[in-house]
Amino acid sequence: METKKDAPNFTIRFLSEIEQLDAGQWNSICGNNYPFIRHEFLAALERTGCVEKQTGWEPHHATVYLDDRLCAVMPLYIKHHSYGEYVFDWAWADAYRRHRVEYYPKLLTAIPFTPSAGPRICVSDEAIRRRVTNFLTSEIMQLARTGGYSSWHLLFPDEAERKVLADGPLSQRTGCQFHWFNKDYSNFDQYLAAFTSRKRKMIKRERRRIAEQGLTLVKLTGSDIKEQHINTFYHFYQATYFKHAQLG
Repeated sequence: METKKDAPNFTIRFLSEIEQLDAGQWNSICGNNYPFIRHEFLAALERTGCVEKQTGWEPHHATVYLDDRLCAVMPLYIKHHSYGEYVFDWAWADAYRRHRVEYYPKLLTAIPFTPSAGPRICVSDEAIRRRVTNFLTSEIMQLARTGGYSSWHLLFPDEAERKVLADGPLSQRTGCQFHWFNKDYSNFDQYLAAFTSRKRKMIKRERRRIAEQGLTLVKLTGSDIKEQHINTFYHFYQATYFKHAQLG
């Protein structure tokens, strides 16, 4: 665990494992509204080996103290590649390579393998959010400069956090995601009615082809999910990544 002091009140501490901080302390700051930033979720990724230096996700979480009282937490990773982020910066990495500059390692604030917008800098009191955000931004940028990291990236912040960050020295980039919303459709035909005739025919044809193959959908929850289901899912997951890597 590293410690660095900032005058007069704030102190930042970096954790090489999230379990170096008690779960109750972390969760008291991040709350219950967004499960992916909770201690249990991030700790599970570390305990299972999904997130560790060997997989290119080296934990370096930031915690901020105000007069020795924990007031903010932020997930932070030292990244040795760009996999699992769902934000594509391969062009940047290639530009660095062509100019013989190292792009990795870089610093990343994100939820591993989870392209879901939500809080990234959690504070105990909204009244100090801007001060904490400015302090953290300054400290992490300094860490990048002195620690040999090419850059710091913060992915998928929620809208309120994005606005606060936009006032600082960071460069902002935007991406595109597609989300489906149920606009009170009473049945599937009503949903189809929102499409053009050509698209309705295409969707019906695709559904008919699935039905002709005799496929059925079974929903499993809780203890109904067995080890063989997880292993099969993992195989499909690997195959998808392998296929796209080959195409790329």
